[in-house]
Amino acid sequence: MKQLQLSDRQSSFIFYLVHKGKGRTEAARLAGFAAPRQSAFTLTQSPKIIAKIRQERNKVYQTELASTAVQTLKEVMEDTDAPASARIAAARTSLELAGDIGKHSQSQRNYEQNLAEMTPVELSAIIDRWESEKAAINRLTRIQPGVSSHYLIKRNGEIIVMVPELYTAWHAGISEWQKKKLLNKNSIGIEISNPGHQFGYKNFSKKQVTSLIKLSRYLIKKYNIKKNYILGHSDIAPDRKLDPGEKFPWEFLYKNKIGIWHNLSKKKLILFRKKKVSALESSFFMKNLKKLGYPSKSKIFKNQLKFNKLLVKAFQRRFRPKMINGKIDQECLLIINKLAKII
Repeated sequence: MKQLQLSDRQSSFIFYLVHKGKGRTEAARLAGFAAPRQSAFTLTQSPKIIAKIRQERNKVYQTELASTAVQTLKEVMEDTDAPASARIAAARTSLELAGDIGKHSQSQRNYEQNLAEMTPVELSAIIDRWESEKAAINRLTRIQPGVSSHYLIKRNGEIIVMVPELYTAWHAGISEWQKKKLLNKNSIGIEISNPGHQFGYKNFSKKQVTSLIKLSRYLIKKYNIKKNYILGHSDIAPDRKLDPGEKFPWEFLYKNKIGIWHNLSKKKLILFRKKKVSALESSFFMKNLKKLGYPSKSKIFKNQLKFNKLLVKAFQRRFRPKMINGKIDQECLLIINKLAKII
């Protein structure tokens, strides 16, 4: 679907109109237009705005369909006496209309099967994913303090605007990068649908990565974001966060001119893995870690040694994902030395 380029205020107007159920004038006022009544009239005459409103309303409609389908699937699984065929057909139709079945490659041919042929385990997998994404959408659309994000990228690559960029989204929490703290107010948050480490961490889908690259390029150009400010939660909050995790394709993003990477030979690096470093080299590593941008102290852990180990793990999770043990070795030293030169 073609991306419609709107201003922040136009996006906010549509957000309040469609997602918050406000009237046109009130939506324009909340979006920051000086003459809300006149602005609302002008906005709703614009073909571009009308098209975007339709897009957003379709998303709401799709979400409602998905919820209905989930409930139907649950009823089919729980009621062994009910004739399942009609309900399954309805569930399949709803999911197709909502953009689920038929759009996923799911490692993943399960989604291409007829629902009537699926086992309870396969049906449960669909239910779990829908409930997870629905819960994420509900959680991440908050403008008020809590947990929210500007964008969500679903498993099928669909990009959902959760909070207009004009507003602060509450995705970073207690965070720090290059001595800048509490990063919610000066960052754009992108959440990518994944169960995470506690609930069956998965590889990110190709469609998600493709959408992430497109969205990142757009945001980098719009806000002139420096490459060393393309960050993950574990970079800015290593004492609280593990995501996006070791399966996140940082190297592939770098090859697409997004973020930083050491670009050292993997064959050479592995020769230095597990090789011990001196106390001086270890100290040098930690100084370069701070230079790169990582926080030097934790507001959660008073034990500095414990926090340092979490820092090293966060670094490894991003730049040396094949081994995450929290121990500095010669391989880590080579990588941080190269990164320190880049910035």
